[in-house]
Amino acid sequence: MNQILTLKNTKNNLSNLTPIQASAFTLLKQNKYLIIKPTNKNLGPPALMDLDTYMQQVLREHLLSQDYTQLSYHEVTTQMDTLKQDLKNIINTNQDTRFKAELTYFNRSLKAHF
Repeated sequence: MNQILTLKNTKNNLSNLTPIQASAFTLLKQNKYLIIKPTNKNLGPPALMDLDTYMQQVLREHLLSQDYTQLSYHEVTTQMDTLKQDLKNIINTNQDTRFKAELTYFNRSLKAHF
C-alpha cells in the first residue's frame, strides 16, 4: 500500500505548477485567440501572445524577409527529383556496407516520400 501511495504522489509532483496555475494554464491553452510557445529551450516560462501578433511576427521574420525565396512548382519538383536520384545513388553506392534491414528501410522511405 505504501508503494502505491508513493508512486501516486510522485506522479502528481511532476508538474512545477500549483493546481491554480495549472488550471489557469489549461484555460489559456483553450483560448483560440492566444498562442503559447516555449521559450529559452524550455528553461523559462512559456511566451503568451495573441494569435494575430504571432502570425504577423512569423510573416515578418520568415516569409517576408530576404532570407527565403519562394520556389515555383517546377523548381520544387526539379529539386525533389534531383534529391531522390542523389539519395538512390548514395544507397546504391554503399549497398555493400549496409545491412539488409537498412536498405529495406531506405528504399521504403524513398517510395513513401517521393
